[in-house]
Amino acid sequence: MCLLEASIMRVPLLSTRVGISEDVLHPSQIFDPASWDFSLPSQDAIDHSYKRAAERDPRSIIIMYDSAFRQIHSQEPQRARG
Repeated sequence: MCLLEASIMRVPLLSTRVGISEDVLHPSQIFDPASWDFSLPSQDAIDHSYKRAAERDPRSIIIMYDSAFRQIHSQEPQRARG
């Protein structure tokens, strides 16, 4: 959650490959401890992370899950009522 909150607030971030970091952060914001090669994130990287975090807004996710569950439910065979 912290990655999402910080990204929405446009906080410059660096992270290792953990959890959802690669799904949200720009590749330049992923720190590789083996190389120790890093720099502060650019404005483009911060904007990228903001957009990716905004896509994970709970309202959007609820709509997406609701649609998926409706599709699954519509494909279930009708159960006999007894």
